[in-house]
Amino acid sequence: MASASGFLVTDPLSRLLSDHRTEPPVVLVVGAKGAGKTFLYAKACAARTWRNFAAESGIGDVHLDASIVPVLESDNLIPGAIATQDLRDEFAARLGHESSATTRDIKDHLRRALNTLGTDELAWRTVWLESLAMAAGVRPKGGDPEQLLTELANRANVVFVIDGLEDLLQSMGSEVNQTALRVLLVDVVGWLRALRGRPLGLVVFVRQDLVSRAVRQNSGQLLSRYESYALRWDKEEALRLALWVTQHADALRGTDIVSEIGDLSYDELVSALIPVWGWKMGTEKSKEARSHLWVPAALGDFNDQVQARDVVVFLSEAAKESVSYQGWEDRLLVPSAMRKALLECSTLKIEAIGQENQEVGDLLSKMQRQNQGVTVPLSREEIGLSFEEASFLVESGVFARDKEGRYWVAEIYRHGLGFGSARRARVLWR
Repeated sequence: MASASGFLVTDPLSRLLSDHRTEPPVVLVVGAKGAGKTFLYAKACAARTWRNFAAESGIGDVHLDASIVPVLESDNLIPGAIATQDLRDEFAARLGHESSATTRDIKDHLRRALNTLGTDELAWRTVWLESLAMAAGVRPKGGDPEQLLTELANRANVVFVIDGLEDLLQSMGSEVNQTALRVLLVDVVGWLRALRGRPLGLVVFVRQDLVSRAVRQNSGQLLSRYESYALRWDKEEALRLALWVTQHADALRGTDIVSEIGDLSYDELVSALIPVWGWKMGTEKSKEARSHLWVPAALGDFNDQVQARDVVVFLSEAAKESVSYQGWEDRLLVPSAMRKALLECSTLKIEAIGQENQEVGDLLSKMQRQNQGVTVPLSREEIGLSFEEASFLVESGVFARDKEGRYWVAEIYRHGLGFGSARRARVLWR
């Protein structure tokens, strides 16, 4: 992990770029909402070519001079931040075409297919390949998209990028939507891999829950194939991000600035964060939890995952709250402010989950409506959940079930749900 050009280069990104120094990537980059998929998509587009993307990420010896061509983008991409249409039009001009299709053109093409194709997998492969061709400025107009893309492959190196699939396929309970996504992730990827010389690349930024819903039989095998590129933040990476954000906010003036955050050992990282939030969530002689353990544990779920978005929101909220506190000269963020910030993070987390994963969101909403007097640990009957629903929440990292059959709720969810704790919770990283 390193830092370059104003963003933190994580190990998955470093591997993605290093593994494709001369050959275009045909991969899935999987991550939950808030893991950084849209951020990396934007950075790739801003770089305009694969080689520039690698250089700006501090990865040397990457010779692949392939144009980045966006196909779909997230609705959450800040308007005007990245001119994706300019990228498509510039690439189309290089091929001698006047312009490429717009994002709306491509989305309309896919929406019409969602309304008419049903579960015809061959037809869906054609539609996806047509969408790639449209993004490159090659208008199929009834022509064979396979032939058009093969001809394109003889003229230029391209890395297509796709993000925002959840915006297009809003209900993964639909068999049609599942088919559409499965064909993209399996058949289209396979077709591109089979092209002679593999001149065309594709990076699909996609949520893991969408992959699991679309590819039911072999989703584990599919996910394991791209595991090294998955955007998952463990406790150490969360701390590294916290230090990077704090330094880039110029909040650590008067302290030693760490230039190569990615090279720090865990102990060095913990030490560098002491000016940010102290050694403990209280005075040094108190019995409070150590701050570097409390933060990732409070922000993580029971699958040992922390979202980058939650780390950034936490730091922002804790900094705002800390302004009004006096008497903590040894740190930027004071314990009381950090605990208040967790409540705000938890509330936003639950809102985001409702957009990201409707099944989990519906269950969280159900629990919120029945939170009167509920304390953790709890029984599923107290909050009106079936065994299957509770088990699903265990699988999702929201719940953990103990030996007595009681359920614990991850702190990042518990506060927003309004659940109390039977005793002062010890926040531990599992």
